[in-house]
Amino acid sequence: MLFMLYNCLFALELYVLKSNKEDVAGYEGLEHVQNLFGYFFLAFENGIGNIVNPSVEEWIEGAKS
Repeated sequence: MLFMLYNCLFALELYVLKSNKEDVAGYEGLEHVQNLFGYFFLAFENGIGNIVNPSVEEWIEGAKS
């Protein structure tokens, strides 16, 4: 139960920071709810050991303009 709570919190953090958009878009079959569940699955994968470094291209592009 604690793992699922942490998973939801980290998914929310990834969603707010808009990180790893390319990885989230890779989940097929989730087109209509891609953002929220995609970040949930990404946080779940990170939690079980498939670590993906965060990428924040949107923030970098915003800082350049």
